Amino acid sequence: MIVAMSVEEQKGSKNLILCLGTQSKNVKKSEVVAYVLDPRLEFEVIQSYRWIWPEEQMTSVYYKAGCGLILASFTGYLEIFDPINLNHSIWDNSKSMKKESSGSISTVAYSEALDIIAYAGVSGKIFIID
Repeated sequence: MIVAMSVEEQKGSKNLILCLGTQSKNVKKSEVVAYVLDPRLEFEVIQSYRWIWPEEQMTSVYYKAGCGLILASFTGYLEIFDPINLNHSIWDNSKSMKKESSGSISTVAYSEALDIIAYAGVSGKIFIID
C-alpha cells in the first residue's frame, strides 16, 4: 500500500524523481522506491532505487533538490539522503530525535529559501534542522 509520495525535478538534471513509500500489513517494515523519469522520453524510467526501510509506520517521503530525499516515520525516525545519489544517507539522527520529538513524526517540510527542514509530531512541537 502506498502511504507517501513525492515528485520533483532532480538536482543537476531536468529529470523527475518520483519517490514512493509503501507499507505492508504483514511485514513490519516499509519499502522506499525512487524512480528517475526522463520527461523527454515520455517519462520513461531511466533509473530506480529500491530498499527496505526499517521503520513500519512511514509518514513522509519528501524529495527536494535543495536538500535531498527525506524519510520520516511515526515512530520518530528521520533520515535524509543526498539529492543526486539517493543511496547515500547524509543525515540519520533517529536516536536523539526520538527523545526530542516524543517518538513521532507526522509531517516534514523543507524551505529552500532558508535551507531548513521542519518536522512535527503528536507532541505538538515543531523542530527545525538547519
